[in-house]
Amino acid sequence: MAGLIVRPRHVVTIGRVYRLVEREAEVEAVLSVFDRVRGGSGAVALVRGEAGIGKTSLLRAVRDRTGLPFYVGRCEPLSVPEPLGPLYELAASAGALVELESVGDDRRSLARILQAALTSRGPAIAVIEDAHWADPATLDVVRVLARRAQDVPLGLVVTLRDDELGANRPLGVLVGDLATEPEIIRISLRRLSEDAVRVLAGDCGKPDGVGMYRTR
Repeated sequence: MAGLIVRPRHVVTIGRVYRLVEREAEVEAVLSVFDRVRGGSGAVALVRGEAGIGKTSLLRAVRDRTGLPFYVGRCEPLSVPEPLGPLYELAASAGALVELESVGDDRRSLARILQAALTSRGPAIAVIEDAHWADPATLDVVRVLARRAQDVPLGLVVTLRDDELGANRPLGVLVGDLATEPEIIRISLRRLSEDAVRVLAGDCGKPDGVGMYRTR
């Protein structure tokens, strides 16, 4: 059966203005996380979708609308994942890398120190990008942070590829555990329609959408 496999950027940048197409509901869901955090409560969101679907673009487009400190820790596609790599990146951004490194392998202490550092100046947003490449230690800390989300005004946003869950069993277990938590916000990104692809193609100077999608 014929269908579209979308291969565009899902957001077009004009100066510092980001234009999203067919992502209104997803934008509102992310903004609801920001609203909770500004109100003094923690919140957790899982942003899921296939590779190239626009997870990073979604966060980039709404980042400037937070009005809050915004920290990002990225998981990398290494042959051997760096233990706690994205958490060290978050801690470095918050000026607490030395303190985090001094804790060693105590997951609960790592989570507590990271929470305190990220919210030291008030409510904040922390993003773990590409969690499908995360090491088990990072995922353990994410689990602790998620279960203690109400303790501090920290928004935790985790992005991941659905099609990689089978290759990262600890992540699959974590996602399954979090699925039972009623306060978790789940955002699943769908493919763009052909009309949306053509709109983005036009913004990029390709009015016919050439190279922006293909059929199968």
